Amino acid sequence: MNSAIILAAGSGTRFKSKTPKQFTKLNDRMIVEYSILQFYNNNNIDEIILVCSDYWGAELQKKYPKIKYTNGGCTRLKSSYLGLLKCHKKCMNVLIHDSARPFISQTVINNSLTHLNKFDAVIPTINCDDSLINEETLQYCKREKIKLIQTPQAFNYKKILKSYTELANKSLFNENIFKDDLSVLLEYDNDIKTKLFDGDKANFKITNKDDLTKAIFFETQC
Repeated sequence: MNSAIILAAGSGTRFKSKTPKQFTKLNDRMIVEYSILQFYNNNNIDEIILVCSDYWGAELQKKYPKIKYTNGGCTRLKSSYLGLLKCHKKCMNVLIHDSARPFISQTVINNSLTHLNKFDAVIPTINCDDSLINEETLQYCKREKIKLIQTPQAFNYKKILKSYTELANKSLFNENIFKDDLSVLLEYDNDIKTKLFDGDKANFKITNKDDLTKAIFFETQC
C-alpha cells in the first residue's frame, strides 16, 4: 500500500500574508489543491493524508471527503511524524510532500515509487546552476557535487516511521538539527539504501510573493 502525506500546517511567515501560502488562491483553486489532485489522480497512490489545521481541513474536506486529515505540529518534522502515524496499518511506502510545491508531476510520483522497489529512501533532486561560495572561507564549492532537494521524499514506511519514533522519544523536533525527513532517517538508520534521481525544475517551492507570480505565469503555460 502506498500513502502520500501532504504537509500543509505551516504558517508561511516569509510569504507575509494573513492566509498561509498553501491556502492562497492560484487562479481558481488553493495552492495545496494542485498537489492533492496530482496524488488523487495517480492510480499508484492508495491514500492521501493532509496535515493541516482543523479550519482548513474542514474547508477542504467538503471537496475531498476521501482524504484523511490530521492536525500539524509546531515544526515541519512534528507534522511529518503526525502524518506517518495516520497512515494505514498496511502502508509499505510513503511519499512526504510540501504543499507549497503545486506542480508535482505524475512522472516524479511514479519514479519515486519505482525506485522504492530497490531503495529505502528516494529523493528527487535538481542540479544547481549557479556558482557557490563559502562566505567564511571564500572558497568555491564544486557545483557538480551539489544537488537541490525537492519533494516528495519517498521512503520505506517502516524505516522512516521507526526513525521518527526515535526522534519523538528524544523530543528532538528541532529544525536546526534536522532539515527534512531524509536527515532524520540518515541519523537513526545506518543501514539504508538511498537513491537520488532527477526531479523537475517545475516542481519549485512557493516561499514568497515573487514565487507566487512565477507560479501564476507557469500555471497559465500548462
